[in-house]
Amino acid sequence: ADPHADPHADPHADPAQVVAGLYESAFRSQLAHNVCLEYHSLGWGDAEAAEIALIGWQGEDVLALRGRAREMMQDFAFAADAFTRLGRSDEARDASWLAGDWAALEDDAEPAFAATASLIQSDLPDLDASPVTLALGETLAASGAETLQTLRNLLEETRLQD
Repeated sequence: ADPHADPHADPHADPAQVVAGLYESAFRSQLAHNVCLEYHSLGWGDAEAAEIALIGWQGEDVLALRGRAREMMQDFAFAADAFTRLGRSDEARDASWLAGDWAALEDDAEPAFAATASLIQSDLPDLDASPVTLALGETLAASGAETLQTLRNLLEETRLQD
């Protein structure tokens, strides 16, 4: 009998799975000992290193970490999707804003963000396609006033606290 053999090992286990398990165990053990990994020398930042470290892991905590990592890599669309799936509406809104995903913001609970998203997606009258009329001028003036009020509301909503 092999003195190094695990007495609890299944003698009928698939050898490929046993080897894969051993490699995974060794990898985790080594990773735990290497607290200071030099990813920067590979041209990676912390976010990229975190993303690599999360490969193969599942769950809400992992999705939250992956969302943060992608946010740091400026992949705001992925981050917004991750935060939405996690139910983190404020973080999802911020990431959607940075991603330029105005459609995702149109139904936002914060009226200032929803109005701004709607404004950004609105079509302006084509001044070259039709003659300039008093009605068109009134439409543009009303649109300008609405735009000004929307931007004031947005600035008030996003004001930094002193």
